Amino acid sequence: MVDVSDPIDPRISQEIEIESRPRYIRFCDGSAIVTTDKGVLIFNVDDEGRLERAGEIPMKGISCGAVMRDDLLFTPVGSEIAITNLKGMTERARIKVGKSGIIDMDLYGKYLCLLDHSAFHMLAIEDPTNPRLLASFPISFRNPQVTIVSPEMMKSGDPEAMKALMESDRFLPADYMYPILSLIRSRIFRPIPPSKERIAISGRYLVRWGDGLRVWIGSAETGEGDYMDLEVEYTRYLYLSGKRRLPSGRSMDEVTRAYEHKGKLVFIAQDKWGEAVDIERGVLRTVSDLAISGDMAYLLVRPKKLIVLDLPGMGILSSIDLGREFERIAPDEERIVLF
Repeated sequence: MVDVSDPIDPRISQEIEIESRPRYIRFCDGSAIVTTDKGVLIFNVDDEGRLERAGEIPMKGISCGAVMRDDLLFTPVGSEIAITNLKGMTERARIKVGKSGIIDMDLYGKYLCLLDHSAFHMLAIEDPTNPRLLASFPISFRNPQVTIVSPEMMKSGDPEAMKALMESDRFLPADYMYPILSLIRSRIFRPIPPSKERIAISGRYLVRWGDGLRVWIGSAETGEGDYMDLEVEYTRYLYLSGKRRLPSGRSMDEVTRAYEHKGKLVFIAQDKWGEAVDIERGVLRTVSDLAISGDMAYLLVRPKKLIVLDLPGMGILSSIDLGREFERIAPDEERIVLF
């Protein structure tokens, strides 16, 4: 667990050893839901932001991350959803959705949104133990960057919701764009091997890493953005943060501009001086995972580093050495979990 309440000075606040391999972590209603290869672990988050183990539900065949609403846990198991009462740790119901295994799932208000290998499904959960299927949309992937959903409603039990869907000029109203984008993020760029790409999407930002050490940062609404060279920005961060000093001994407080030129990073103090330094090459190797929370992005960078990005400013705010390798990030406002 990393406390990122001060993004300039993140700190490791807690380490937890668990017996099974974690696969997905989600924060819901003040709890952390950890799905593993053996079942689901429930952790409460205390007032200081630390995790306290609250329970365990053995379960096999979990296909993606579970979600929680009030005292009920929704766990995807293949093409079914297991609904568990957390007070008694007993399964209340199990329903089948679609024909293929569920690969991602999220809660959005009174709707449970699911994605399987061939369709996007919306369920109403006014009665959480008896979800109603509102609609299913067959999905076809036409090219690496466009997802087309064919609005062929298979079932409907909510006339108002279906009317909104029917009148949409895209495939769903704008209010549904965030959960859909979150759900399909791992499918949009399927032609690129998953090991070669990481994508994070929020309500405002899209951050994409494809290969090498360049990260694309842009708007999730307009698609406009630009690339950031991690090695250049890491070098800039080292000098601006005082972790490196200019060879001349000049003060970085006077610097008004910094830019890359012919393989060097040039610092300029307007009308006074300029000085070039070597860019830190080879320190950062590859991005393991990335995530967005608010205006920050978090990058797991091998070997053993966590980097915090300021998305509006497209710069590095901080970097910490983790001491060990991690594969995934799960963000939650002022904290993130690495596993």
